[in-house]
Amino acid sequence: MSSTVQNNATEPLLAGTEDNGEGNPYSTGYGSIEERPRFTRNKLEKVLEQLNDNEYYTKLRKNNDKSTIRKIKKLVEEYSESFTDNEIAYLCDFTPKEANFYGLPKIHKSNTIQTAVKHQNRKYIESPNPNDLKLRPIVAGPESTTQRMSHFLDLILKKLCPLIPSYVRDDIDFLRYIPETVTKNTLLTTFDVTSLYTNIPHDLGTTAIKYWVEINREIVDGRFDTEFIVKALKIILEGNIFYFDGLFLLPASAVDYKNWFDSITKYPLNDKMDTYNGHFRKNEFGDIPILLAHYNANS
Repeated sequence: MSSTVQNNATEPLLAGTEDNGEGNPYSTGYGSIEERPRFTRNKLEKVLEQLNDNEYYTKLRKNNDKSTIRKIKKLVEEYSESFTDNEIAYLCDFTPKEANFYGLPKIHKSNTIQTAVKHQNRKYIESPNPNDLKLRPIVAGPESTTQRMSHFLDLILKKLCPLIPSYVRDDIDFLRYIPETVTKNTLLTTFDVTSLYTNIPHDLGTTAIKYWVEINREIVDGRFDTEFIVKALKIILEGNIFYFDGLFLLPASAVDYKNWFDSITKYPLNDKMDTYNGHFRKNEFGDIPILLAHYNANS
């Protein structure tokens, strides 16, 4: 029987600003935490609890987007001979929009919700305010200050991804790597990587990209040297500022940013750090499947 958790848990949590919601479908229109409805207030507190972790997020006194724009334009000017006119216009001539933060509730990992599903025999499951609900942090910045440079770097670097042993293009590609035959007791298991993006330090991500560019220069666009790529990455990482509930924040490590940068950082980093030499290992969006031969100790 299909079930739907009827507690708005599948909606993003309070993305964005405190205005009346124009241009922001998740804005509440309320001011302080105390003024908001109880359920909205509980969700907001979960987000703020996450953002107050100084290990992952740095609070800024102001929005530094203008400074980031200047850095991008200066970099493009420095390497102007490497760009076409259209590329320069794409990177420099646009009006950026503020990036907003929201959290996607991981309802499948809530024991409270799982218990409710198990005990409530009806189509809609009621589970108000589960206290063990965790969030997947996401920054929505489709026209943010760094988005276009991120996209441009993706076009330069995405050819590297298929070279990495742990790379999986999509679900169909994944099926190609499963052995045609396995022993009778083989188990297909998966390991979930906890907080994949937020555990990638900026310097380590940059080191991984630099490493793969250097050993594969022949397939990376020759117009752009490694120095340019590293400088552009630094601008992106230091300029991925987002807004939430009156706060401007900068991720101290990678975050699931809705642009292209994290997708081109994840695979090179995973492979550079990979010390597992098992028979079968692939990484698809943080879930690592491994085939294990299972032996019965009593047999």
